[in-house]
Amino acid sequence: MENFELQFPWALALLVPLAACLARQLLKREPALRIPSLARFREAGTPTRRLSPARLVPALFYAAAGALLIVALAGPRFSAGEIRRRAEGTDVMLAVDLSDSMAAFDPAKTLRTDEEIAAAHRRGETKRRLDVCKEELEKFIRARPNDRIGLIAFADLAFAVCPPTLDHAWLLKRVAALELHTVGEGTGLAAPIVSVVNRTKDSDAKRKVMVLFTDGANTAQNKVSPEQAARIAKDYGLTVHTVGIGGERAYVVQNGFLGARIVHYPNAFDEAALKKIAEITGGDYYAADDRDAMRAALAEIDKLEKKSEELPHVALYDERADAFAGLALACLLIGFALSRAAFPRFP
Repeated sequence: MENFELQFPWALALLVPLAACLARQLLKREPALRIPSLARFREAGTPTRRLSPARLVPALFYAAAGALLIVALAGPRFSAGEIRRRAEGTDVMLAVDLSDSMAAFDPAKTLRTDEEIAAAHRRGETKRRLDVCKEELEKFIRARPNDRIGLIAFADLAFAVCPPTLDHAWLLKRVAALELHTVGEGTGLAAPIVSVVNRTKDSDAKRKVMVLFTDGANTAQNKVSPEQAARIAKDYGLTVHTVGIGGERAYVVQNGFLGARIVHYPNAFDEAALKKIAEITGGDYYAADDRDAMRAALAEIDKLEKKSEELPHVALYDERADAFAGLALACLLIGFALSRAAFPRFP
């Protein structure tokens, strides 16, 4: 939405003397006949001052013309947007696993027994892996306002949720909308890597980075293996950091006839494969067995990947001073015409 503003708002101070001149003009009495003495008229009393249309209407048009000229002098304009430029480009693509296993949760290390974990879950202190990942990604995105960041969701197949963009407000909405069971139930590690390569191969960024979040081993039968996808990424200059989500103690909520219950969930992500993908592309592997480890992993990636510096914005404006000046001229001509034609004065 366009925003209206004045380039020189101090010019509006000229409206004060304009209003004073208008008041003086309207309150002044013009003589219709010159006489040598006013003595006889004073004896007859002071006449009542009345504003006739012959003086009021043209004066109002003249005043409107003056006010419009002052507004034109103040530089009225609408903001038409801005151009954002980066001094050094870094494209970051985030790939998030939406397989069924992301419904599990990893309790904090301070919870030592199953009873403590169950109690924490009843109090709402535990969150699904997907929810933890989304919350930490939001912080990561907000910390890099000048980088183009995109989003890939994957399970059996990959889906491009958002291309690399500087519109982080829209990107954050897409992150918040991520949910399970939207792109399959299994895990395909090659598909998101190939998808990111296709998205970034023609990019003008000096550095292209992918961060792959998964808690599963490769189960999808794709034509390209994860290792082959990593070599393709390397050929196109794409660095892949991998984050293995989940620890030795993982749980999932199961709904049964007697209600919901918490059961152990075995971790299945292939740490060796994730390390190999990172090694081939020149990236790093991070283990995130709980929220704290996830936060630490993203903090390390944030430090490792240099942030872009944004150059000063180039603002675009739609100037409207000429429109106000044109209206002022029209009011001036109308006032002059009324004073000479519509309201003629006779001696």
